Amino acid sequence: MLRILIRILLIAKTLGDFFPYKTPSDFKLTISDWHQLKPGDVIGVHRKFKNKLLRGKTMYDHYGIYAGDLNVIHLSNGRNDFLGGKVCVRQDPFCQFKGESSEVFVVDFDRFNEYLKNLSPKEKSQRLPHDVIRKILGRNYHPYSPEETLKRAKSKMGKEGYNLFFHNCEHFALWCKTGICESSQIARILEIKLPASGD
Repeated sequence: MLRILIRILLIAKTLGDFFPYKTPSDFKLTISDWHQLKPGDVIGVHRKFKNKLLRGKTMYDHYGIYAGDLNVIHLSNGRNDFLGGKVCVRQDPFCQFKGESSEVFVVDFDRFNEYLKNLSPKEKSQRLPHDVIRKILGRNYHPYSPEETLKRAKSKMGKEGYNLFFHNCEHFALWCKTGICESSQIARILEIKLPASGD
């Protein structure tokens, strides 16, 4: 099962640049110092392969909400994100969230909003089916304030459940900030982006 998941993620990473649909997670800003983090930020780390053949390549990105005081609220089992053990929304020390990752990124919602404003007519038409579905379902991006984002994250503390396609760490973190559950990593696997319910 793990081998299949790894192959799917590798293919998704390889093909990712060919899909025109972008989500906030596609706009990452690498930070050099944890002092740059602010409570309510959507943050993430690149989890790398450890085997000799793929060492150093990104396997997947892990997301969470920075809670301040070097703590992160994220969907994890507390040891290795989602493999084995009880996966739930939990608060862990920043160093545990970061693990062996060498860099941390913040999702840059300002750049995402700028991207949406400056779409070409062709890009707008490519986004149209997804945006129409989202509007019909009443699910539009709502950028919550850092305080609201943190409150939303804390409201889910202890909630169990993990589903790679519908409720993973990226779904959780983006829901906290925008009210929309979506995952750019999974969209690349599925080649389609249908909004999932956040509640």
